[in-house]
Amino acid sequence: MMNAHVVPFPTRKAPAPLHRASLDGEFYEDDLPPELFDEDEDRDDLVTYIQIAEHVED
Repeated sequence: MMNAHVVPFPTRKAPAPLHRASLDGEFYEDDLPPELFDEDEDRDDLVTYIQIAEHVED
């Protein structure tokens, strides 16, 4: 007489949780948060970074 083994079906894995980024207490379901650079607010910083990059290349 053969011994029969019952093989259980694999259970479904729970879906992986989405990466949640918190910006100012707001949560976003996407992997990337919304655009962080506000051109009007950050123009002075951008100009400074461009000037630094130009001097580094020299």
